[in-house]
This record gives sequence, structure tokens and C-alpha cells, in this order.
Amino acid sequence: MLVTAQNAVNNKRKDKEVVLVAGTSSSKTGKKNKKSKKGSVPQQSTGVSKNKGKAKVAADKGTCFHCGKNGHWKRNCQQYLVSLKANKEKKPLEGMSISCYVGSNGSYSSSTAWVRDTGASSHVCTSIQGLASSRVLGRNEVCLKIGNRASVAAKAVGSTSLHLDGHVLFIDRVLVLPNAYRNIISVSSLTRSGYLFDFKHDVCNIYYGNKVIGVGYLHDGLYYLRARNKTIPNTIEINTVSESIPSLKQLWHLRLGNVADDRISKLEKMGLIIPLGSEPNSTCESCFQGKMTRTPFVGQMERAKEVLELIHSDVCGPFSEMARGGYSYFIIFTDDYSRFGYVYLMKYKHESFEKFKEFKAEVEKQKGNSIKTLRSDRGGEYMSTEFGDFLKEHGIVSQFTLPGTPQLNGVSERRNRTLLDMVRLMMSYTDLPISMWGYALQTACYLLNRIPSKSVSTTPYEIWNGRTPSLKHVKIWGCPTFIKKQKTDKLETRSEKGRFVGYPSDSLGYYFYFPTEQRVVIS
Repeated sequence: MLVTAQNAVNNKRKDKEVVLVAGTSSSKTGKKNKKSKKGSVPQQSTGVSKNKGKAKVAADKGTCFHCGKNGHWKRNCQQYLVSLKANKEKKPLEGMSISCYVGSNGSYSSSTAWVRDTGASSHVCTSIQGLASSRVLGRNEVCLKIGNRASVAAKAVGSTSLHLDGHVLFIDRVLVLPNAYRNIISVSSLTRSGYLFDFKHDVCNIYYGNKVIGVGYLHDGLYYLRARNKTIPNTIEINTVSESIPSLKQLWHLRLGNVADDRISKLEKMGLIIPLGSEPNSTCESCFQGKMTRTPFVGQMERAKEVLELIHSDVCGPFSEMARGGYSYFIIFTDDYSRFGYVYLMKYKHESFEKFKEFKAEVEKQKGNSIKTLRSDRGGEYMSTEFGDFLKEHGIVSQFTLPGTPQLNGVSERRNRTLLDMVRLMMSYTDLPISMWGYALQTACYLLNRIPSKSVSTTPYEIWNGRTPSLKHVKIWGCPTFIKKQKTDKLETRSEKGRFVGYPSDSLGYYFYFPTEQRVVIS
């Protein structure tokens, strides 16, 4: 009896299945079985034969639930099979579970830094900007598991290229999560692609083969990678301030007024700055634009044997745009032995004589020595009777270059060119008015005295003052900063935003410029 009753139930299921597929009036069969008296058993052979016949009809004349056409079922539909195959190829991305560190917007974050995470199974970034081949994900298409076991949906997926120090790291399948603390690089994903990670103390090196392609530095328990998105336009351009994280060597390149790499290397060897690594500095487009010159004049001049034995001087100007304070000229004085230089801004060219007397009084008092020779071109400011009589009175020999040969006054010509190169480059990184070129010029002279030169074995500052200079206080010219107000009310803000524009020679501190008020203060 139990076997017979089970067979009856199976037949009833088959009848209903045939009715749903075929969609014919055979539903009456189901009604008859439903009305059968309790305990009665329908004939099995009759039910099976009828169902087989109706199933054949459904296969020949049925309607596909996927494409809507007659003559086949959904499971045999070619369109359905193609779409099913395509969905299976996407399946590794769908439903993915990623473990990463995600937090609220109110916490400390850095949307441009990239952090290496050994616990994350996929790369994560905070913005879709900079991603190549990106696509927006559907709702809950990809969910990420975070530290509190909650699930957060990713907004998009794409790929990006991180520009490292001389190398490019391509990262595929990067998920966009706007609420992430930081951009995350999955260590496990990169190791599957052949990359190796070496963690030592506060440094993590990325290897591909036997070559180091990137370095991360430990900060607040996380290894930060110095990189920027290659697909994003270079953030270090004219009239823009860089917001990305430059390499250490590039950072010092900017701090020191775009000086050459060999000078920075000398500072490393002298221990004045921290080691910056062996990677060459990235090509600086502004250096090519601002420093292009002709082939130099070939020749040698006899060098001085002591400080103040020979002073080089030259006047430059007038400039089309006056500097702040009404200055249109500047005059330089450079010591031949140490290459230590002074620069003075002037409103008029005839002020050269007064500036020389000011320079002479200061340096002779400080050095305990007298100027012996002054070398200059044949400009009218140096050949005046007043200037000549003053030099004779103090026993200073006047040397003039030959007409048409400015190369014979090469030290001054080279110093002028270097100073103006640095001024152009420093101002190209900011949106400060061109009238601030006077502060940029004085800053350039300040830096040149503290960095190595090809003409001397060490820095001009060390030869001139007898001690090693310090570069711990050096800043990027024009960088934004906040300065504490001297006097504030209880309800007012305690700081105001300004720009760093120089180093005062007569006091400690910095020069700061406030664009809205157009004033310069020392703080």
C-alpha cells in the first residue's frame, strides 16, 4: 500500500508539471485526481502514457520564457545559453567578499595616499577619478566586508597606474569605496601577479624580479607608498601647487629652488639632508623651460686665494614688472674665493654706488679683511667719477671687462642667470602676483649660498662663515601656511592663511604674504 500511494503522488506531480509547461486544458486531469476518493488509486499506466504525449506537444509547440518564441523551451534557448555563459565569466567579480579597513568620513583620512594592506583581498580607492576602464557597479553587485563584519557595497571598479620613483605599477580590478579611510593596495593580489614585499623595520620594499620598484614608509602603523596616479594629469605644473606626494628627492629639488641633482647628492654626502636613495630625480619640465641656454664660453680665469680678495659685481634690469616696493633693478656682489653672494634690490640704476658702500661696510666688518679688487662690466654705474674716486680712496683695484666680452665677467653673468632661473621656476609653481619676484630673488640667493657649487669643494656658506649650514628650516617657496594671529577676540579664528615668501636677513622667522590684504609680515 505504501509503494502504491507513493506512485500516486508522483503521478500527480507529473500531471501538474505537464500542465504548467504546455498550458493546455489538460488541467482537468489534475482536477479529477484531486476529486478522487480517499484511498483510491488511479491507474498508473494510463497517467504515464498521457503525460508523455502532452510533454511531446509542449516541446514542439511550447513558448520559450526567455525569448518568447515558440518551438523550444528556455533550457534549450540559444540566447539564454549565451547570456548564461557571459554571466559565468563575470562571476569572480560578483558577490566578492573583500576584507578591508573602512570608516566614517569624520575620521582622519588621506584620499591621495596609498597604503599596503596584507589583510585586504582586493585593491580599494576612495574616488573613481583617475581610474581607467572603469564601470559603475550595480546595487550590491560587489560587497566588501569591513572590520565590524558589516557589508558595504562598492560603487565602481576599474584599473589605474601608480607612478613610483622611476617605475609604473599597474593595478587592475580596483574597487571604489568613497568611505574608505585610504587608498588600499592588496598585498595578496600583487603577490599573485609576481610581486614580492620585503618588510624591514619602518621600510617596505616592493620587488619585481630582483629590482626594487617602490618603497613604502611606516607612519602611524601603516606603510605608505609614495606614488601618484599616472592617469591623472601631473599635479606639478605651472601655476598649480602639488597636492600629491612627491618623492623625497623631488621634494628637496623644489625646496632648494630646482637645483641640479649633483648638488643635492653633495648635500647627502655632507650629511646636511637625509639619504634620498639612488633613484634619479624625475624629469622636471619647468627646468627645461626655464634653464635652456646656449653653449657656454670656454676659458679660465685665475681664482682668488682668500675671502674678499676679488669681488664680482653686475647690475640686472630694468624689469617690465616692478617688484613689490617699486624695485626695477638688482645688483649682486659675489666673493670669488667662496662664491658667497649678496643681492640688493634697487629702484634706480644710479643706486649701485650706495649699495656697494653698504656691502663693503658689512663684509669688511664681519670678515676683518678688506676688499682688494672689484671686477665688473663697463656699465655707466661702475665707470662714474664718484665710484672711481671712492675705489681709489680705499685702495680697491677696479677691473673692467673688455667691450663685447661679457664672458670675462662670467661669475656675475652666471650668478645672474642662475638667480633668474630659480625665480622663474619658483614662481611657476604658485599663483602669486609677478610683483613678488623680489622676494623670490632674495630667497634664491639665500639658497645658493647654502648648497654646493662646482666652483668650491663645499658650500659657499661654510667657506664664508666657517661652519656648516642647516637646511632643516627650508620650505617650498610660495607654499600655503597658517600663521597665528597676534591679537584675537574670543570668538575670532586664531590663525590666518598666508604664503611663505622668504627668509629675513635681519631677524629670525619667515616672510609671509597675505593675498587678500596684500601685505607681508615676519613671523
